Amino acid sequence: MNLPAFKILEDGEDVILIRDMSNVVIAPSITNAAEIVVEQIYGMGILGYKRLFYIDTMGGVDELLHNDRGVFMGFKYGFQSEDDFRKQWFNIKKG
Repeated sequence: MNLPAFKILEDGEDVILIRDMSNVVIAPSITNAAEIVVEQIYGMGILGYKRLFYIDTMGGVDELLHNDRGVFMGFKYGFQSEDDFRKQWFNIKKG
């Protein structure tokens, strides 16, 4: 099985945002390989307690829930678009 393809767009203090690249290369989507994606990002040493969001191939932004040991715990559905995510996230950060 091919590994999922993603690109890290943001690696901030509290959040990581990645983009699903499965529409560019032959690879499973983040949605279909969420456990592997969380493990890979944890293996990079950047995950910790950060929230992990991803932009899917349709442009929506959802969250990959995980524990602090890199174990995928589920999905949290969220935003219609990257713009909506960025507006909401920065409003949350300011509040």
